[in-house]
Amino acid sequence: MSYSIIFDTKFIKLSDGRLLHLDRSGCNNDTSGRNLSDYTGKIYTVNKLKEYAESYIGKGNPCEHVLKIKSKWCSYSDYGKHLLRMAKRAKTYEKFNCERYFSAKRYDGVNLFLPEEKTLTPKEFSDCFYDYLYSGKPFSYRRILTLLNSESEIINTLENGDHIQFYVGKKYKVA
Repeated sequence: MSYSIIFDTKFIKLSDGRLLHLDRSGCNNDTSGRNLSDYTGKIYTVNKLKEYAESYIGKGNPCEHVLKIKSKWCSYSDYGKHLLRMAKRAKTYEKFNCERYFSAKRYDGVNLFLPEEKTLTPKEFSDCFYDYLYSGKPFSYRRILTLLNSESEIINTLENGDHIQFYVGKKYKVA
């Protein structure tokens, strides 16, 4: 049986009053969420986030454990409460950036090297990935990522529906 695992949840207060929800999650049957660069991001207004969290709070049996937050089994209701609790701890973009190693990279496409040399958009690569993988020929590629340097670039990219790879790490204090 598979179940969801929420490895980490972060919220960032954006300058326009909305919240950036950074989520690192996966499933017990895959490797998603296990790296510090596996965060996904979504922007919410405060009211939309409350609606989203409350949809989990009212879902299912509160005594039924269906997913894990870190290593603790919990219900959908517990997850909804977790989201609201974490949103209260949100930090501004500037403060979050000072306290953590934080980067965002937009996924712009793929440079394909083998079996042929060409550049593909993310959609084109997604459509032909398995054809190349199972062709029996050598297959080599590199993703094209663009570093986003500001809050406004991150917001614009997410609003355009482009994929962003977020990295959130700890900064160690120097004694």
